[in-house]
Amino acid sequence: MKTATTQRCSNCLYWLPPATPKPTGESGTAFLGLCRRYPPVPVWTNMRVNSATASSFDSDWCGEWRNAAG
Repeated sequence: MKTATTQRCSNCLYWLPPATPKPTGESGTAFLGLCRRYPPVPVWTNMRVNSATASSFDSDWCGEWRNAAG
């Protein structure tokens, strides 16, 4: 039998945690990372093209969660 896993960004295959975790939020326990489920999208700013990747807190969940443990 498989053990139950809480579906949240922090244990998702697609989530990239911050390189240097800094607590954000009022409780001081939430971390903001990057969701790599989809590729970055181009963003035009002042005649330059940058890219943007979705960010999410470690406790978030989008509905496309995949177990990082396998």
